[in-house]
Amino acid sequence: MNKRIFCVALNGRPGNLAAILARFSPHLHEVFAAVPPSLVGSGRAGAHPLTREKMAEQAKAAHAAGVGYTALMNAVSLGGRQFQPEFLSEFRGFLDFAAANGIDALTIADPFLIHQAVEFRDSTGAKLAIYVSSLADITDAVTAKRFEEMGVDRIILHQNVNRDFPALRGILDTVSCEIELYSNTGSLYKCPYRQAHRVLVSHLSTLPPQQLASPDNGNWYKAHYVAVRKSKPLEIVMAPTIRPEDVAFYQKNGIRLFKISGRAMPTEWMETVLQAYVERGWKGNIADLCDTNMGQSMPLISNQLMDGLAQEAAANPGNYRQICEKYLRRMGSLDI
Repeated sequence: MNKRIFCVALNGRPGNLAAILARFSPHLHEVFAAVPPSLVGSGRAGAHPLTREKMAEQAKAAHAAGVGYTALMNAVSLGGRQFQPEFLSEFRGFLDFAAANGIDALTIADPFLIHQAVEFRDSTGAKLAIYVSSLADITDAVTAKRFEEMGVDRIILHQNVNRDFPALRGILDTVSCEIELYSNTGSLYKCPYRQAHRVLVSHLSTLPPQQLASPDNGNWYKAHYVAVRKSKPLEIVMAPTIRPEDVAFYQKNGIRLFKISGRAMPTEWMETVLQAYVERGWKGNIADLCDTNMGQSMPLISNQLMDGLAQEAAANPGNYRQICEKYLRRMGSLDI
């Protein structure tokens, strides 16, 4: 079975890519990083933005290790800029740059930009794959098929599908493009803040680091869902995190690629998380694997005591909350 199954985030810090490649390249399908924020935002507000030149260097280093390199331009809101001639000229310029400098793929959320990128690829013959981001909220077979018909090569599914096995099976049976799952998410299941949060971050991610650090640019949504997870341990159990131990179960269900996120986290944290997924085991708090906690301490939810949850959810799809409550009770004193 193919060992290169993980698609891993880069945080832009010095030495990050070298450290990841040195330890984990035999297990990496690709690494990914956001494009310069002056062009298009992304799904994270990064403190260490990359230049085009740095992205070209990273792509070369990744390829030397046999690893692919993907550029993120997956903002969900551009304020209408995507239809302005000046923006389209700059966007086309980046596509030319990407094709000429070893960037293997683009991850995009906005359908108009997907159309533009597919047209560029098809008209120029560029070896540039187009992926649709999890921020496009694809959770069903009909929507997945529509994006495949746009010409995308891969769909990164919305994380709610991770434990919705009927939906996952329906998508896999309907499309022939690659499917990737976001593994180490700690987002609230069926999160009511998601749409507003991703629009906010699309704009925050275009700010320079010094402006991003301003108190005027706070993120209420992130702070609120972290607070909810702290106060309600059931939310940690219900979150659609793919446990390292369950990777093989998802592979048996037709999944080949697993996204490991953490662009806002330190390199050492990412190495710890990757090691857990490579070893297919984690003896600590499952919440500690999730980048969406942003490094904050969470109630202890024993990953080992969650053995069997994904399999039971697959077998009994109509009882998800009740199943999660049962697993939380295994942990003794925690309140639901």
